[in-house]
Amino acid sequence: MDFLKKQYEKILLSAVLLALAVGAFLLTLHVESVKANIAEQGKVRSNRTKAALVPIDLSTNQEALQRLSKPIALNFAGSPSSGHNLVNPLRWIKDRSGQIVLERPGVGRGPSGLSLTRTIPLPLLVSYEGTAGSGDDLRYLFRIEKQYARKADTRRATVVSVTLNNKTPDSLFSLREVRGSKEAPTEVVIEMLDGGERLTLSREKRFSRTMGYMADLRQDFDNKSFSGKRLDETVPIGGKNYKVVAIGKDEVVVSDPESQKRTVIRAASTP
Repeated sequence: MDFLKKQYEKILLSAVLLALAVGAFLLTLHVESVKANIAEQGKVRSNRTKAALVPIDLSTNQEALQRLSKPIALNFAGSPSSGHNLVNPLRWIKDRSGQIVLERPGVGRGPSGLSLTRTIPLPLLVSYEGTAGSGDDLRYLFRIEKQYARKADTRRATVVSVTLNNKTPDSLFSLREVRGSKEAPTEVVIEMLDGGERLTLSREKRFSRTMGYMADLRQDFDNKSFSGKRLDETVPIGGKNYKVVAIGKDEVVVSDPESQKRTVIRAASTP
């Protein structure tokens, strides 16, 4: 008994440590068992036949995307072929025989009755004509024709003289290079002052570029033809002078002097 009284603390501590050791050993065995169980369940799940996923119905989304890629084109032109004239209604008028007809492009007294017969290109022409003078007074001659000019007196061809690295009196271009002999060059290089483009000219090679158009118009209602109309000129129709505000290769635009409403007249072959 004296031994137990003296050593009970050690005996109690030893019993506790033994219990902890046994618990740790049993916990290790349980962990291994749990791992084996998890691995077995994983194998069972991987070998199990999986049901195929049901595809999501995206037909409504695809239809919406197709509608966005091909938007509906609304025609507000008011032409007879469009099937409606809600925005720009057409007028009913009397023709020369007194019969009431629908006013449509090519028929009528207004600008809608105009038809475009043809357009004529109006080019800028520049050609090298040779030299004049000699020594320090040597100058190079160019023939310039501006058929597109709005003023009639500036359309006719004129011959100007230019020295090397100087510009023409109208500031159209500068002479930048002379190839061959100075007195009889084979080619000359000019630089257009508007844009900086460089062009090579010779006695056989001239420069030509379309800078605008003039147009021939026809109105069958009044049996009138309007030939050679240029930009800013007027077309007298029904007591009004419609101003030509634009001329393209295949169309002419005229403006009402009172309402400023613009009418586009296209060539017959242009949609």
